Amino acid sequence: MNQSLPCLPGYNFRDFTKTHFGLPRTLIYSKGVPVPQPIFSATTKRALELLDAQNKVLDTEKAAELTYGPKRSPKREIQLPRHLAMDKKVLRFSGYFREEIFDWSRENYRIRPVKVLYYLQDDTMEVIEPKTPNSGLLQGTLFKRHAFPHPNGKGRKYLWKDLNLRKDIMVYGINIRLTDCDQWTREYLIDAGLELNEPEPIPPDPHQQQKLTMGPRKEMRPRSLEDEKLHKFLTNDRKVLRFYGIWQDILSEPPEMRRVILQYYLADDTLEVLEDHARNCGRIPFKVLVRKQKIAVDANELPDSFPKSYLEVKEDDTTWFKPQDLRTGKDVVILGKKIFLYDCDEFTRHYYKAHFGIEDMESIGVAEKPKPAVSRVSPFIHPDGIK
Repeated sequence: MNQSLPCLPGYNFRDFTKTHFGLPRTLIYSKGVPVPQPIFSATTKRALELLDAQNKVLDTEKAAELTYGPKRSPKREIQLPRHLAMDKKVLRFSGYFREEIFDWSRENYRIRPVKVLYYLQDDTMEVIEPKTPNSGLLQGTLFKRHAFPHPNGKGRKYLWKDLNLRKDIMVYGINIRLTDCDQWTREYLIDAGLELNEPEPIPPDPHQQQKLTMGPRKEMRPRSLEDEKLHKFLTNDRKVLRFYGIWQDILSEPPEMRRVILQYYLADDTLEVLEDHARNCGRIPFKVLVRKQKIAVDANELPDSFPKSYLEVKEDDTTWFKPQDLRTGKDVVILGKKIFLYDCDEFTRHYYKAHFGIEDMESIGVAEKPKPAVSRVSPFIHPDGIK
């Protein structure tokens, strides 16, 4: 290319001898951190100038390096910085601390188990107490994640080398005893050269031991009627026996068969009947056929002379529906509606098998009669086009 030509459009020509179009690298890695490097390119002109300056006393290997560039160095493993290499790596210890009780004679101290977490990323720690139901204590995170100060008072912080099993650590005046750790923590400490002690069990809490001994004593006391109802509600809450049945509606014109769902609530011995509407059946979307209530088995067996207008039937004199009165393949009468039960759900089958030993709660196939086909007559068309 003629260097004397002005740098104007149309006066510049592309160098057809150029074969390398790569961009030079601007970053190098130093201790795992990318840092910028000066941009320069090794050219033949610079190599010849260097050779002339050294009076051509260089060896063959050095001359080849200056002429053709340095040899490609072997690939080195990238060393990540500590905050990346130790990210999400946590040492997990189990332990406890003893809390003294001064204002109650029945309990002198409590044993409160905790979890001690050590984050290797930034050498911070955290203490968490698992929540115990109905304990009445403020549990959860006892000490938030931060660098715990060492009790020597010289500005030193706790490190992972200070943690070991069967060892006490002092955290803001609370003496925490480390008893065990998980498998990953054990392998990490052993690989780091720490001689790990054997784990030890957490001593039992006197209050929890007392609660375990008081449990059988409460069962020996007779329950009152209110306790029986409460126990039944807490035991059978959200437990429902579900049956599928067919009810013949004889009052409709013409009489038709309707599919219903009978649900028996074990918590309070109540029943409800819901209509099982088919999709796009055209009925009003109101499924409650019989609202949730206690249904008497012999409600229609009262004599005609019974004064219903001013006397009520006592609950003890009435036989209410029980789970024993409901079975597949059987007709039940609920407020004058005769319902045939043909199927039930899986929970109902397991309940009858576990409590009554009934295993023949099989599904009964029920099929509706096909409706007669409606014949369609094509309209009369007049030859002149007038209907």
